[in-house]
Amino acid sequence: VLHVRKGKLLGRRTYHFSGQEFPTGESLSSFVGLYYDLGNVIPDEVLLPCDIEDREAKEEWLRERAAQSGDEVGGKIDGPRARRRVEVLVPRRGPRARLLELANKNAEVAYKSRRDHRRDAEDALGELQARLGLRRYPRWIECFDISHLQGSYTVASRVVFIDGEPARAEYRTFKVK
Repeated sequence: VLHVRKGKLLGRRTYHFSGQEFPTGESLSSFVGLYYDLGNVIPDEVLLPCDIEDREAKEEWLRERAAQSGDEVGGKIDGPRARRRVEVLVPRRGPRARLLELANKNAEVAYKSRRDHRRDAEDALGELQARLGLRRYPRWIECFDISHLQGSYTVASRVVFIDGEPARAEYRTFKVK
């Protein structure tokens, strides 16, 4: 998702999908609904790489959401009952098409980076398996560190990696007596 205001790219956000079984248009339509239902600012134009079946319904829904939320667009705030134009477009040429090309390139780079990262983690786990003489990959790794101040105030911390990725929800700190 590229965030563009007044012709300037203000930011981007990457979302990952796995195990997709739906056609691209259906996935995009679902994503647009979920994305803007979370309260994200609704722009005047939503650019998509392919057409979606429910485009008119999605435009109407986005108009209603924009009117309800009173989103700020173009420097002024729409009132609660104000209706502004919200379009879902599939540009084929021109500056909007170049924005879609940029978004596709960003998605491709993010995908390759994520795929390479996963491959790197698998390679590191394979090397660790070989060095430690394990029968299987180490899927769950816990690391502990114990520190103190001149023998007092001893604390321990635990970090956990699952399949080579940090599992921050499993991190813990302990007071040691």
